[in-house]
Amino acid sequence: MNQLAQALAFAENERRRGTARWSGLCQKFARSCWDINPGYASAKAAWNAQAPAHQHHDRTPPPGALVYFLGGQYGHATFSAGGGHIYSTDILRAGRVDLVTISTIERKWGLKYAGWTDTQGKIKLPVGKAVDPQVHRLHLLHLLHLKKK
Repeated sequence: MNQLAQALAFAENERRRGTARWSGLCQKFARSCWDINPGYASAKAAWNAQAPAHQHHDRTPPPGALVYFLGGQYGHATFSAGGGHIYSTDILRAGRVDLVTISTIERKWGLKYAGWTDTQGKIKLPVGKAVDPQVHRLHLLHLLHLKKK
């Protein structure tokens, strides 16, 4: 299993790479960030399999948490970057990974935010500490500014 820095790097590399290999495979992508097998047939099944004590419903998932949405037949799984941002498959580009906000999934697909978890079955994920969305936003803007130089 990856450590948090490796998991975040995997997600960011998939976003930058831009290859269309994740179409319809949101749960597989989210767990691949941690280098663990998909484990469940769908995002909905994965969310429902988590013990209630590990289902968090606040909207500030820490970096590395798996974030779930319900609706449709399968639901949707994403990987938290922290600060209210998530790496999601298919949301902006089919089969590709993009960094968006939780509200983007709700608004664009009409799915209901279920919450986040730091476990997958018996596997405890070494997620980071919750990040204040405003601080995270400023950090992202700083990184974008540095990239332009």
